Amino acid sequence: MTIKKRLARASVGSKLALLVLLLMMAAFTALGLVFSTASKMQVEEGTERALAQQQQQITNTIELFDTTMQSSVTRMLNAFLATIPDNFTLIEDRRLPIGERDAPALLNAGFMLNNQSGYLADFANRTGAPVSFFVRDGEDFVRIATTLKTEDGSSLLGLTLSGGVKDALNAGKPYTGMLYLAGRHYMTRYRPITDFNDNLIGASFIGVDVGEQIDELYATITNIQLHEKDFSLVASTAPGQQGKVLTTGQWQGRSLMDFNNAQGEPAFAPLFAADSGQIDYRLAGEDSDRITSFQHYPAWDWVVATTIDKQEVTAGITQVRNQVFGLALLLALAVAGILYFLERRLISRPLDALVSLAQALARGDLSQRITSQRQDEIGKLTAAMNSVGEDLSRVVGQVRGTTGAVNQAAGEIAQGNEELSARTEQSASSLQETSASMEEITTTVQHSADSAQQASQLVNSTSEQARRGNDDMRKAQASMEDINRSAERISEIISLIDGIAFQTNILALNASVEAARAGEHGRGFAVVAQEVRTLATRSSDASREIRGLIDESISHTQQGVAQVKDASQAMAEILSSVERVNDMIAEISAGAREQSAGVGQVNAAVSELDAMTQQNTTLVNQVSGAARSMSAQAQALEQLMAGFKVAGGQDMANPSMSRQSVSHQSMSHMNTQPMADAEQSAFTPPAPATRGSQRREEEEWEAF
Repeated sequence: MTIKKRLARASVGSKLALLVLLLMMAAFTALGLVFSTASKMQVEEGTERALAQQQQQITNTIELFDTTMQSSVTRMLNAFLATIPDNFTLIEDRRLPIGERDAPALLNAGFMLNNQSGYLADFANRTGAPVSFFVRDGEDFVRIATTLKTEDGSSLLGLTLSGGVKDALNAGKPYTGMLYLAGRHYMTRYRPITDFNDNLIGASFIGVDVGEQIDELYATITNIQLHEKDFSLVASTAPGQQGKVLTTGQWQGRSLMDFNNAQGEPAFAPLFAADSGQIDYRLAGEDSDRITSFQHYPAWDWVVATTIDKQEVTAGITQVRNQVFGLALLLALAVAGILYFLERRLISRPLDALVSLAQALARGDLSQRITSQRQDEIGKLTAAMNSVGEDLSRVVGQVRGTTGAVNQAAGEIAQGNEELSARTEQSASSLQETSASMEEITTTVQHSADSAQQASQLVNSTSEQARRGNDDMRKAQASMEDINRSAERISEIISLIDGIAFQTNILALNASVEAARAGEHGRGFAVVAQEVRTLATRSSDASREIRGLIDESISHTQQGVAQVKDASQAMAEILSSVERVNDMIAEISAGAREQSAGVGQVNAAVSELDAMTQQNTTLVNQVSGAARSMSAQAQALEQLMAGFKVAGGQDMANPSMSRQSVSHQSMSHMNTQPMADAEQSAFTPPAPATRGSQRREEEEWEAF
């Protein structure tokens, strides 16, 4: 059985107890999470502050150590210089070999310092502090005398200074700082040397071996921790050694740049990107987060880092949270158990009795009742269920008493509806015949209207054609008049040409006369004049013929204009007659359309009346069927009411039982039931019925 089915079958008390248990567990869990989260945040913030303070204390310790050692080395250099005269001279022209190079000579009170390391040995042996002299060669400082040797005992003569030491000396300033020389840590002091003219000619050096003090400082830093897994370290930031761990411990000698975080990136790269700060990270292969606070100490090229393990810091909070969760679970279970017991006693059992009563009412047993003296919701529900049984008993009695009257009335209604249905069907048949006749009349009138409409369209077309013909005649008349005007213009032009030909002939005649006077010299001109006269004569003859043709064309054109004007007048009379015929046919067509519309409305009214008659017939048939069905249902209801059992053990076989007797018997039955003292016996459930009778009575109740 699935959890869903189990929950569906569980009692209300069980569900309520389970709900309270879940709510309490959720509330306790939420409170525990909020408490643990807030506590964890406070612890982490406090730890981060303590971590920063601890890291600052380490830095302060280093600064104090640095200041102390600088003061010590400064005093020792002053003590060394006090043992020799303050009289230095540089001989630049005299260069002596020093190591693998040469350098200018440096004298102290006339004593050559180049290659004279023994001159410094007495002070170095007495103090244990190596000393050196440097001569300035250009911008470089060359070591010319020293008691300092390498790890293998080799001399450091000839080596030059670089970096910050060289820059400070060239600026005429002393330099004090931590240096790693010859495998040892030295606190060094460099001091410029000047001649009588204050010219920078060299430098003096002393170093104090602080290797043991540095080792003790490393041990002190390593042992500083807040928790078991915490640790502190010092790493180098010098070029070429960046990230190398200097302090003792498991990471000594390793480079921090070799450690990656869970994302595969260098975990400690931020330590060298800023002067100070904190980083959160998780190293690759580990399951806990860490916090590292760091700060640079530039004077020594150091970075001081202090690391804590978050999981170790919050372990106590996690343990307290788990204990709170356990206690909360036990408390929730205890409260849920008590609540389940109370719900079972005060709710579940009374509800079971009410369910049994409801099932009895559903089976048709209206005689069952429950006696209860409770005044809460359960008591009110019990009284309501008893009232339901009493009301159902009264309703069943009244329904049984009226079933016969309903059955008789239904029969009479059915008979009357059958007669009405027959008359309605006869009326519907007559209306169908009338509707068919009206449809034929409508068809005839519609055909006449269509014919009139077609005739009107033909007359309209003829009128339009006559109108277009009249327009064409008018256009032809206008064209003929234009031709007549053009012919007259041509006649005028011919007259002009005739005049020109006449004048040309006269001019040619004059030319012939002048040519005759000229004699032999005018013979050629006479020939030309004769040809011009011939052309003028021909032009005059041609213009005369053209004038005759033009006059004949003008005569014919004038006759055509008269004929076109007569035809235009005839077309206008025809157009007027066609328009009168068109108006008459339009009036006939409009009357036919109105007649067709009226017949159509009459036909529609008859059709609507026929449809309404058909609907009435259908409704009458439906009402008749409903009446028969109501009669059958009334009989079935009468049989069904006989199966109900009311108070007093009587059934509904006797329909004469009145509402008052039913109420009286129900009240008598309620008064005779015993009253129990205990809360558990306050509910008396009805006796269960058999499975077969229960199913049959449930089906009959659903049908009711």
